[in-house]
Amino acid sequence: MIRTTYRGRALKILAARGKPRHVRTFINGQVISHAWQGDDAQALDWFRQIIDKLDASGGPGHNPYYAQAHWYAPGTYVLNGNGCPVTPDGGTCICSGCLRRPEGNLPGGSLNDVTGVR
Repeated sequence: MIRTTYRGRALKILAARGKPRHVRTFINGQVISHAWQGDDAQALDWFRQIIDKLDASGGPGHNPYYAQAHWYAPGTYVLNGNGCPVTPDGGTCICSGCLRRPEGNLPGGSLNDVTGVR
């Protein structure tokens, strides 16, 4: 079992019951996988790689595959009108949902909250 923080994100990795060499993974309290194949150290390394990639890409709103708020550190994003995290300085999201609904892809939408909590 691993409980740690990495770049502002709370990470938790637990053994998956009844599944050898599998772990359950959580980031900021959100379940990512109930049966991720690998051990604790491999899962932690995977989390670090994804987080490093997200931060290097420009942060919230710049990666369409990780458009959910739980991937970002609390306080580093606001939610747009579609509920996707974007940078607090007026960024927009490039996920397919926001591209289909551009009217909700404006900063300061109805779900806007600097803490990331709805």
